[in-house]
Amino acid sequence: MKFKAKRAFVKSRLPKANYVLNPYVGCKWGCRYCYSKQIFSRFFGIKEEWGKYVFEKEGILPTVEREKERMRGKYVLLSSTVDPYQPLEGKRRVVRRILEMSLNSGIRWSILTKSPLVLRDVDLFRKLNVEVGMSVGFFSQEVKKLLEPYAPPHEKRIEALMELAKNKINIYLMISPYISNISNIEWIMSSIKLLKDLTNETFYVMIEPLNVQYLGREYVNVLLQLGMDKRHLTKVGRQEIVNEVGKQISREVSNLKIELYSH
Repeated sequence: MKFKAKRAFVKSRLPKANYVLNPYVGCKWGCRYCYSKQIFSRFFGIKEEWGKYVFEKEGILPTVEREKERMRGKYVLLSSTVDPYQPLEGKRRVVRRILEMSLNSGIRWSILTKSPLVLRDVDLFRKLNVEVGMSVGFFSQEVKKLLEPYAPPHEKRIEALMELAKNKINIYLMISPYISNISNIEWIMSSIKLLKDLTNETFYVMIEPLNVQYLGREYVNVLLQLGMDKRHLTKVGRQEIVNEVGKQISREVSNLKIELYSH
């Protein structure tokens, strides 16, 4: 299947990001809670099982080259509907070439991934205005296998953030999806303290609670059986959950910037 890149940089309604750039269609991690599966099914007409397909956008590189000057000074998220460092990137190196093209462009990059492959591009990060975030849910192997069957282990993600910090790259931790009574709060706290000790004042934490809207009912039932707080079932409840865990982290870790994101 082929999908032509009509635009590279798309205006964003996400917190902080002026634009987003998604170089691929589909994602091999197959996260059960991801809203992107509905986007690709509805707007791209893809009927394959989520996690079983990924395609490079045709013409993405020349499109970036054509549009990049208009992005000077803009805050661009890489990426929002896919993981930029999923396995195909290891072969195609599309993201790396985009970053190389953006040298001296003045783009302010925010990279969000679940993959240690991001460490490959440390040499470029040193030359760019960039921050790198890792998305981690901090739950057990049992729950990870259920919700993120093909994504890298959570431990490897934290190790990758530590390595980036040691290389003086600005980092952030996205606790996502946070699942009340299932995400390991002690592990969250210890990881935040460890990362904060390795970084400067630019380090911050984002927290996003699990939105069950995109999960099949069978997954929701399993999580409820495992003790998931029923407040995850409503928007108001999710906001309460994220506010509570944000306050808990603030009490234990001083002088830490925390951003809450719930939908």
